[in-house]
Amino acid sequence: HIFDYGLTGLNDTIEAAKNIGLDVVGCRSDKYEQSVYSTSIKGLNLKVFNFCEEEFNTDIFGASIIDPVSNYDLISKSINGDEFVVAILHCGNEYSKVPAPPIRDYCHFLIDIGVDLIVTHHPHVPGCMELYNDKYICYSLGNFLFDNQNTKKSEWEKGYLVHVDISTLTKEYSLEIVPYNQEFPIGPDTMTVDDSNEFFDTFTHFSEIVSDDKKYSDYFDNYINQKKFDYVAYASLPFFFPKMRLLFKSKFIRGILKPFMAKKLNLIRNYSHRFVLIESLKKILK
Repeated sequence: HIFDYGLTGLNDTIEAAKNIGLDVVGCRSDKYEQSVYSTSIKGLNLKVFNFCEEEFNTDIFGASIIDPVSNYDLISKSINGDEFVVAILHCGNEYSKVPAPPIRDYCHFLIDIGVDLIVTHHPHVPGCMELYNDKYICYSLGNFLFDNQNTKKSEWEKGYLVHVDISTLTKEYSLEIVPYNQEFPIGPDTMTVDDSNEFFDTFTHFSEIVSDDKKYSDYFDNYINQKKFDYVAYASLPFFFPKMRLLFKSKFIRGILKPFMAKKLNLIRNYSHRFVLIESLKKILK
């Protein structure tokens, strides 16, 4: 949503943050290129990168996008080995506590090229945590200030902070997960003991899933089975409402549409075709 109000809104937002002493990272405009933030805290050199899955408003200006090639180039040119490196990612499937396989692979890739800690957000629910090559990946912080009258007492209202203690000598670090509830109109507030225990039971459960290849594969196989008709209907029809999925549950309808869906699959999974399709859609939508 950083580009919802165009270039003027983007620049105004960055300037408003800077005017009250907040540093900005993870966006680009005609005035600012903020994909990496550098600072020093108590003698510790810190680098923060911020990337976003390419959804709306991330074409020329807006959020700095997740792209392994350009991200590798930026990170490799920005670090020299004596920093503590953090990556913040806007990514994932909404309401899923576990990252999609391409995101998990991408996070592993970032760790492999020198990132020390990864924190992700976007799914609107608190997720899980993975230890990969002795580095932590915290998937989906959940909401922080996002009131929704229709989601009271649900996962939407929960989130967690990540408290990081870093050694300035060795760069070794430890994490503390601090869960909270959104309590309106007060704002985020610490959980009760019972709520906290329930949170950590769920958090541990999904952390075990993301850390075990078999459990992880089974989880996403089940997730896709639940979502497949919604996604195919949404991608295949010019309009969508929940009952449209019933069309695709029909073997007869799927049989009629199978050649069309096979062509669409080819366009989407082939890098060259996907590029041309994306650029064509952008020109048509102008």
